[in-house]
Amino acid sequence: MSSRVRFAMLVALGGASLFVALRFWGVQPLESGIQSADQYTPDVSLTQPMPVPVRDIPTVSTSRVVTDDDLDADDEVESAAPESSIPLPPTQTPPRIGTVAVQVSEQPSREDKSEPRDSAGDDARAIFSPLVEEGSRLSGDQFFSGVRVQTGSQAPAAVPTPEATPEDEGGLEWVEGQARGYAMLYAMQPSARPVVEQNVRALLTSHIKDVYIAVLIDGTFGQDFEYLRSLVTRLSANGRRLSLVLYLSNGATMRVWDSTPIDVLFTRLNPFAFRTRIVRERDLQAQFVDIVRKAKRIFAYNRGLSPFNSNVAIPMLEDNLDRDSYRLMRDLARGELGDFAQLMRNPCVGCITGNDGDSLGDPREEHTLKMFSSLRPGDGYSLDGIGFSYPGEVNTTELSADQLLNLMSDAYAKGLRHVGLWRHNWQGVKHGIPNDHPNERLYRPSSEDEIAFEIEVLRHRLSPVVEENQEDN
Repeated sequence: MSSRVRFAMLVALGGASLFVALRFWGVQPLESGIQSADQYTPDVSLTQPMPVPVRDIPTVSTSRVVTDDDLDADDEVESAAPESSIPLPPTQTPPRIGTVAVQVSEQPSREDKSEPRDSAGDDARAIFSPLVEEGSRLSGDQFFSGVRVQTGSQAPAAVPTPEATPEDEGGLEWVEGQARGYAMLYAMQPSARPVVEQNVRALLTSHIKDVYIAVLIDGTFGQDFEYLRSLVTRLSANGRRLSLVLYLSNGATMRVWDSTPIDVLFTRLNPFAFRTRIVRERDLQAQFVDIVRKAKRIFAYNRGLSPFNSNVAIPMLEDNLDRDSYRLMRDLARGELGDFAQLMRNPCVGCITGNDGDSLGDPREEHTLKMFSSLRPGDGYSLDGIGFSYPGEVNTTELSADQLLNLMSDAYAKGLRHVGLWRHNWQGVKHGIPNDHPNERLYRPSSEDEIAFEIEVLRHRLSPVVEENQEDN
């Protein structure tokens, strides 16, 4: 056999080996799913006694804590993987594509509101590239409310300058002091668009400088990242400081893993087994890293709009984790996000046996009244699953209007990082009735009178913004 033939055979074998290796290290795409809730007992000292908020569930009752005895023998951990965590393939650094021309709206140079400058803030514009929808993208008439968002292109996209909105003309004086807004887990759900638009309208009209939204991005309510990006742009207009919270996976639905019709990231996995499997299994870790990378693009975009915007990543909504599994997911997220986002834990202590609330020093976000008193400055709070009533509305399972205002006062006094409003009908669920699939729900937006009360709540106890020239005098 000639030397040339032998050389050709070696090249062919080498190419085949490289192909197999690349296939082995590939990260699989994600899909989409649904959200659920649980029951809690309140324990928070406010002016009026709090009602017991009963959280809606999709198909089974959770009036008791889920235990290991509820599982079949077949549901135990089945993994031949070694005890130690299998290392992930090297992080893929997003490429720089030319020079991205970025315009950032002029922001006040207030030292008490500015974030420490970090490499993430400096690099946000450089690494951002157009998000291409991979899940349930709207087809045809995409709704951007006057915001032009580049779609389907791989060319570099400049971060736009947030422009003043109609709600910015006249109206209420500007107030500040705490990030407030909406726990709009449903933000990327097309049929929930009227609710989202009313939530955003209330935020813009309220004239609060520090605004907040929280979105579930695992596919539960679709993955229309382009629409989410348009929301981020609008909520950064006119010097607003947007606190963007992204939930990366859905622990609430995981607790009904054996009955939910939704098959998305981790929702069909036994929560007891998941704690061990996520620590051991490289494939699950890679799926989680994939959703973290999607979050990073949105975080980079938010930071690129304003250095005063901030990001929070929560590994799992109302998680079922213990210390070790939270540590693993938190470390994976931190390894990808770096300084682009702060990590925060959202435990659901008491929802399922074996989980805990150890945040390993990270801030916590709570969704139950009984845990409100344990929150510290820098933690977050959401009414997700609790809800509230409007003035004159009779509802014994939600906070009354007066109780909500008292809670906002207490949250301000505690120095919480953010507070999020939420109602059952915004998310298309009803108290005590199993949830429909998100695509089959009726999402009811707020009326004009209801928006007026929401604005009152959002502004409650906040202080007027002091202009810089007044500060200098």
